[in-house]
Amino acid sequence: VSLSRVLSAGGKPEALTTLGEGEITQRWPQVLPGGQAVLYTAHNRGSQWDDANLVVQPLPTGARKIVVRGGFHGRYVSSGSSGHLVYINQGTLFAAPFDLARLELTGPAVPVLEGVTNSATGQGTAQFGVSSSGTLVYLPGQSSGNATPIVWMDRQGKTTPLRATPADWSNPQFAPDGRRLAVDILEGSRAGVWVYEWARDTLSRLTFDAATDNMKPVWTPDGRRIVFAPGLVGARNLYWRRADGTGEV
Repeated sequence: VSLSRVLSAGGKPEALTTLGEGEITQRWPQVLPGGQAVLYTAHNRGSQWDDANLVVQPLPTGARKIVVRGGFHGRYVSSGSSGHLVYINQGTLFAAPFDLARLELTGPAVPVLEGVTNSATGQGTAQFGVSSSGTLVYLPGQSSGNATPIVWMDRQGKTTPLRATPADWSNPQFAPDGRRLAVDILEGSRAGVWVYEWARDTLSRLTFDAATDNMKPVWTPDGRRIVFAPGLVGARNLYWRRADGTGEV
């Protein structure tokens, strides 16, 4: 995923940036004052954002420049005649002096504030903002990922835990027999398909591909196989495997 832009009056979106070598995502853009460049976070993974980079791309064209290695959710903050880049690393807000004309740092980054709520293991977000007058607002806390328990709701609206152990899961699909749940779970930098037998509280991994994500499981009508898709960019095929984990993909 790279950045796109669209006219304020509407129209067809067009590509604004291209992915750098090894990158898979660019996000949280900020157009810098004057509209001559855009600042964004770029990463070669979908998690572990403390290892991401802050990149500046001149507009409308020009060579992109990595301005910070090891940080995410960067923002430019003006302070009178000068400005700073602020960003998160290890739950701490850092600030580095930044030359808006040359689009580069002019000094080392220093820690400003510890304990800012962020999602370094999830989406790469951080809960802070700075006003035009220089007031900082933030949510105190620690790094938070996307790991949550699985709960279900009855027809009266009451929720109860289905699987109490937190995990970064998505795309749950019940088997036709209702006793098993297929779900993709992100562990580290890769997602795989798992089968959860909720009555026995057993979780079994179905895919073991270390090179790519495997996601969006769908049961066959007889409940014997699970179809899934690899998380590759561009064209992708469908694969399936026996739901009990035997046999080959």
